Amino acid sequence: MNDFFTLIGQILIITCVQMFSEMFIDSDKRPYLSRVANIACYAVGVYFVVQFLFDTLMREVVSIVSSVF
Repeated sequence: MNDFFTLIGQILIITCVQMFSEMFIDSDKRPYLSRVANIACYAVGVYFVVQFLFDTLMREVVSIVSSVF
């Protein structure tokens, strides 16, 4: 459960960074920089979710499967 709360905290931090980057980057003057910042935040968020899935949930699935067989 602590791993899940860590994941939620990481996503919250990424969301805050994305909101602040949207505030400081004027998307009308620099649309390319705004898009790059948004895509980078999304990519980091997906990375953390995939890392959580493989580290935590796959460990649970393997333990369940190994206990059955």
